[in-house]
Amino acid sequence: MACSSLYTTLGPFEIGLALSTLLLGIETLQTFYYYRRYKRDSAQMKIFVGFVWICGLLQSIFAWNAMFTMTITFFGNPEHVAEPPVSMLYNIIDSTALTLFVQAFFCLRIYRLSHSKPLAIFCFALILIPTGLYFWLFSMYYTRGGFARSLGSAQGHKVMIAAAALTPVSACAVAGTLCWCLWRMKDPDQFRRTRSVVDRIMLWTVGAWPDVAWGHCSSAAKKPHW
Repeated sequence: MACSSLYTTLGPFEIGLALSTLLLGIETLQTFYYYRRYKRDSAQMKIFVGFVWICGLLQSIFAWNAMFTMTITFFGNPEHVAEPPVSMLYNIIDSTALTLFVQAFFCLRIYRLSHSKPLAIFCFALILIPTGLYFWLFSMYYTRGGFARSLGSAQGHKVMIAAAALTPVSACAVAGTLCWCLWRMKDPDQFRRTRSVVDRIMLWTVGAWPDVAWGHCSSAAKKPHW
């Protein structure tokens, strides 16, 4: 295999995998502090936080398994780059499920803050669009048999690019709507401490935009260009 082909196949995969593993470490630290500092939260919230962390861990495990298989187990066999192991598919499925649950939680927040079902449903519909595209890719994988015939095809490549592009766009749209709902809650007559809490939540939401966008971009980079 020529070096130039490695730059466009395993190169993006390795860079995205290294950065996503760094983000997993940050997520692990955040999860630790959450369980340590917010012991009075409901059991449902604690289970949800644990579920998000487990999904992130599984995503990293599947991605590293795919990298090890392509670069070590089948070293020197270029055909295994064109047809990566099934753990790569599991990585995409896990990432899609994680995004769906987290963004659904944000949509529920929007509903509770705005008391508007149409707004919450619209935001959730934005999330369902890239999710539906990813499930389309899964069906193509099983019906056509393998990555090369599904994601590697012209149609599959277009669907994958569209899904990878729409995911951070829809996530940022949901985060922006959440900030707008919080902004409407601000009242000059509120106590200073109350306004400070609302401002802090807005900053946390805005601060999540780069993480969400970068997380999905790095996830897209981990998919080699078959």
